[in-house]
Amino acid sequence: MEIKVVLPFPYCEICAITANRRRPSVLGVIAVSSLLSLIFGMFWIFFGPQLPEEQIIYMVVPILIALSFSLVLGSYALRKRSKGQTSFYQPVKLKKTGHRWPADVTGLELAFTNPQYAQKFSLANQSVLVAKKLKVSSA
Repeated sequence: MEIKVVLPFPYCEICAITANRRRPSVLGVIAVSSLLSLIFGMFWIFFGPQLPEEQIIYMVVPILIALSFSLVLGSYALRKRSKGQTSFYQPVKLKKTGHRWPADVTGLELAFTNPQYAQKFSLANQSVLVAKKLKVSSA
């Protein structure tokens, strides 16, 4: 069963473009790096020099994997916030959920990177905060 929580998020114009940008996850980095490694491997097979199989397995494959991980991590590290933003990604993230057994969600805690935005969000969602279904904190 899926639960959909609808809360107003009063984004300013500068932060509205970051609303759909999610932070990279470990699985996402691994997936992109794996695909990049496969692409590099295919290029090596078609255009690289012919080496014995042992050298390819023990030398070329680890180098291609390390190269693709460093390229992916480097591309994420180069993403910078623009003026007026506190983060390149969403200015809010889910910090914690309250649960009642077996799987009932009783509350949410959202962490904000921008204190002014946290205050605007709190004002827009005052009824949920008073009911203690939502907690606002800083990231």
